Amino acid sequence: MGKFKIPLVFILIGQLKLFHQNRIQLTVIINILHCLKHGTRLEWLIDPDERLILVFLLGQQLIEMTGDEVLPVAEFLQLILTVTQVFAWLKPTKVNS
Repeated sequence: MGKFKIPLVFILIGQLKLFHQNRIQLTVIINILHCLKHGTRLEWLIDPDERLILVFLLGQQLIEMTGDEVLPVAEFLQLILTVTQVFAWLKPTKVNS
């Protein structure tokens, strides 16, 4: 299975994390929770194998989003973005063994 190439995007109010099979670790979620506790308002955790995005919003329960659901984004972005669109941007590449 190919891996996806995407830079980690850090913006003032959130961060985007992309992980692959067997790489989601408790420490990552702890890091996300730490960021939320200290001023971040929005975090995405992208799971390409399940084709879903977990959304962490300050003061709310974790949200699992798939398909054509519209993702929450920073208000200043004025962007309508679906889970399907995110995965369309992530193109698999071959990994040299």
